[in-house]
Amino acid sequence: MKGAKRASAQAGLVALQNWVKRHKLSMFVTLTLEEAVIVCAIDEEAKAQDSLLDGCYLLETNVPVDLMDAKTVDERYRDLQKVERNFRTVKTAACIGVARPVD
Repeated sequence: MKGAKRASAQAGLVALQNWVKRHKLSMFVTLTLEEAVIVCAIDEEAKAQDSLLDGCYLLETNVPVDLMDAKTVDERYRDLQKVERNFRTVKTAACIGVARPVD
């Protein structure tokens, strides 16, 4: 096509860098621009290190450990999730007119 504009390599790089950041890959993925080519480098060692935490989650609390151990923190967090899930269910039911007054 005569006179057609080409995409900006720099704009493409920025878009891909944002995508990498949004998907939390920036710890081991590096994108650079060499002339008009976007180069992707993967640090396999950092990727392997990052994968050690796959499936794990972290709970942070300001409750002293002598008042609540890690197992209890986890149990209370799971209880909170159940309460929030049940509240969403009730709220959804109320929005569609299924909830009835309690005597």
